Amino acid sequence: MGGPGPHALHEMMHGLYRTTCEQAGITCIAMINNTYIAGWLELPMPSVLMCSGWNRVLCEPSGSDIHENLERALPPGTTWSTWPLSAVLKGWLAYAEVELSLRDLVGLVGHRVDPTEQGWREAALELVKGSILPLEVEVDPPRVDRAGVACGHVRVGRAETFRELWPLGTLQTAYQQVLTGQQADQQCAGLECFADVPIAFFVENPGALAMVDWSVLGLVTGDTPGHIAMEVATIMPPSSDVARGGTARPDLQYAFVL
Repeated sequence: MGGPGPHALHEMMHGLYRTTCEQAGITCIAMINNTYIAGWLELPMPSVLMCSGWNRVLCEPSGSDIHENLERALPPGTTWSTWPLSAVLKGWLAYAEVELSLRDLVGLVGHRVDPTEQGWREAALELVKGSILPLEVEVDPPRVDRAGVACGHVRVGRAETFRELWPLGTLQTAYQQVLTGQQADQQCAGLECFADVPIAFFVENPGALAMVDWSVLGLVTGDTPGHIAMEVATIMPPSSDVARGGTARPDLQYAFVL
């Protein structure tokens, strides 16, 4: 029998790779076109819808090491600034906040956009109306940066609640298994508190994301539960009564756009 062909010896590494070590947890490495993009550690947690290591990688801001690695790995001229927004529209993410240039927005809607606040809002609404998913969108007033480029923040999120989108009971059980008592209790309480809150709550109240527990934040931003659990285990001491945020139920004073 012959050996592997020459192409097998030069197979390009491309994707997410995971290796398990009982002492150190799960090592995850993101590769694109044979180029190392990022690596991190996770604890063993179930995979859930709309949560992937690629979400953190592709949402990295310019100037970061990961962003620079992406620029080296992807073909020249490739842009991914609009990826988070497109991911929500396609059902790959539950929430996104992106800063778009006027050119970005024109590229998404496919026609000229009035550079006024009303024009930006109409274009953003047009985007979400083209999706079959129940979404809410909010647009901050556009501004002109130092280079004279018109740009503005756009936030979009799913209208369903946490309970409708994710298996919260399964996640709570898993947190109890991989974290210590207080750590696990805090994350489980956060999930229970937000169980019946729509993701779209954060479209109208983006500042609230700074107050939620890690377990809630990870689902909103699309991070993997395994990485979130590792962050909690690393940052929140087992004996600490202080968590990332609180579990007070948010004031649901929001209005759906669609």
